[in-house]
Amino acid sequence: MSNEPSISLRPFDLEAAVMRGEVETVRFCLESGLDPNACNDMGYTMSAWAVVSRAPLDVFKVLHKYGADFPKVGASGTSAVDLSVAFCRPDLLAYFAEVGATNFESKNQKGISLEEMPVIASSSSELSKLRNTMQSLMAAQVLSSSFGPLESAFSPAQAAMPGKPKHLSL
Repeated sequence: MSNEPSISLRPFDLEAAVMRGEVETVRFCLESGLDPNACNDMGYTMSAWAVVSRAPLDVFKVLHKYGADFPKVGASGTSAVDLSVAFCRPDLLAYFAEVGATNFESKNQKGISLEEMPVIASSSSELSKLRNTMQSLMAAQVLSSSFGPLESAFSPAQAAMPGKPKHLSL
């Protein structure tokens, strides 16, 4: 029998770690079996709560590793994806797109698309960066749905080369 005291974690422990942006504590809570998709008392999923709390990107990477569903809508009526736009987090929006969690054509429960989402931005440059990110991601989504992933059009060697492939001419 071990002399180490037993640690009993509660969902609040994960919520607090997410709110404080404590990556290793979030990882420990999830490794211990806490649910990455649980909702807090305000109805936010842990990933949505992380957006509201302005947690660093690494928190989202850990949540994703343990099964967080970023588009999941909690009792608050919002998802982490929606909130990444509302809270002007282009880094998160790009990450959510990278892991396949965004769809710019769909609307949330309130009938609002990501492009129509009201945004809280502290500066016009912050807002501009978000809009540029959204435009790039929307264009990539349209191209991918029309033609498939662009990387498949080139060999690995061509994709790694700077500049345009020699067999393409404009």
